[in-house]
Amino acid sequence: MVDMLIVPQFIKKHFDLLNDQLIAPHLLISEVLNVLKRHELSKSLSRSDTNSLAAAFAQAPIDFIPSETLRNDIWAMSQNLSPYDAMYVSVAKLTQTALLTRDKRMAKAAQKYCEVLML
Repeated sequence: MVDMLIVPQFIKKHFDLLNDQLIAPHLLISEVLNVLKRHELSKSLSRSDTNSLAAAFAQAPIDFIPSETLRNDIWAMSQNLSPYDAMYVSVAKLTQTALLTRDKRMAKAAQKYCEVLML
């Protein structure tokens, strides 16, 4: 999702995902805003662009799952995944939904826990 919000051609290709009901850990909020800030500081996106993307993200229909709910699964998955990646995999497992990712390494490790869809 972070890449989808940042790379313009990816936005055009996958923007319809923002109209679907999405589920994510709370971590996504700070990850998205951090990436937007980095792009603004590097001048790869203007302040106006990052404001627009932040506003679109704020309006996206995302149900956020608290980290506390995921704690045990995150730790159990930490043999195969970083705790950050395990948060997303744990959400997919908990909600019995597919994990959407562009990260091939995470996708491979996640397959034993949930369905994975590569973007």
